[in-house]
Amino acid sequence: MQFGVSWVPDDIRDVGPLAAATQRAGFDVIGIPDSHFSAYREMVVCLTLVATHTSSVRLGPLVSNPASRHTLVLAQTLVTLQELTGGRCFAGLGRGDDLHLMGLQVPRLEELRASASELRRLTAGATVRRGDVDLRLDLPPHLTPVYLAGDARRGLRLAGEVADGVVIGFGLTPEAVAAAHGWVVQGLERVGRPATALEVWFRCNCLVLDGREETPDRVEAAVAGTGHTVFKGSLAAKNVPEALHDAVGALVAGYQLREHFRPGHDNPNAQLVRRLGLVDYLNQRFALVGTAEQCVARLRELRAAGVERLMLRPMNLDRRYFLETWRQDILPRVREI
Repeated sequence: MQFGVSWVPDDIRDVGPLAAATQRAGFDVIGIPDSHFSAYREMVVCLTLVATHTSSVRLGPLVSNPASRHTLVLAQTLVTLQELTGGRCFAGLGRGDDLHLMGLQVPRLEELRASASELRRLTAGATVRRGDVDLRLDLPPHLTPVYLAGDARRGLRLAGEVADGVVIGFGLTPEAVAAAHGWVVQGLERVGRPATALEVWFRCNCLVLDGREETPDRVEAAVAGTGHTVFKGSLAAKNVPEALHDAVGALVAGYQLREHFRPGHDNPNAQLVRRLGLVDYLNQRFALVGTAEQCVARLRELRAAGVERLMLRPMNLDRRYFLETWRQDILPRVREI
């Protein structure tokens, strides 16, 4: 299996050392979210620090979007980072889950399709016509692979059609993994692409318990946020047990986006999923939670279900503990499965 980490930096001065420690722990990819929630550090600054403190991991926005960051601006960032790293960058794109807080509209899937195509062409040195304007970078070209993040049927089909990689957020239960894989394959087949054309990643929240400071409730706000994103709209194709439909609907209706992903027992979204009785289901579907031994067992189950690459969002307060435990007690036992 291959593993990546999506870090949400909590101290800009620690981004470089944290990236170096992540590489030493054996991770293959480091992503930084391009989010404009008030507590998030700026993505380009963070990625530059990741680039200058690592030598082998791949890195990139996980994810950006074409509404809050113009495609030409993002292409310029990526080409510059490619030059800095010797070609280790990728471009993660999604539709954005915070855009209405900025007064922006969430891009339609066809806009995401166009942005992925433009980004690939711009980083390769081509000129892109948009309306009556020619977009071009007068920089050394560095073709950059585009990964689309998707958590529903249409978005995952689109990734199969146009992307170099996909980051799937639909969940980790066997049924969710099978459904997501099926939609990606449908997209590949629609345009006649082979399965080898696409690198498939699944993403989840992660909390490695240490028996002392870390407690399972630290991940509750995170799985609430993932559930809110995935379960918006009709539940018809969301693989939610019928007995949980009312509770899941109440989660979507009652979710407070301004508290998105903020860890803590007092987060109102964490309180919401506890009150609705959804914690166990959301943890099983959207998280890897447990002791090192329990994480190894779950990773073996995921590999048997067809998951080959996993992108983690660590929720541990002690990030060095997470990395050292992963390096010493988890990765050696799952890398070759």
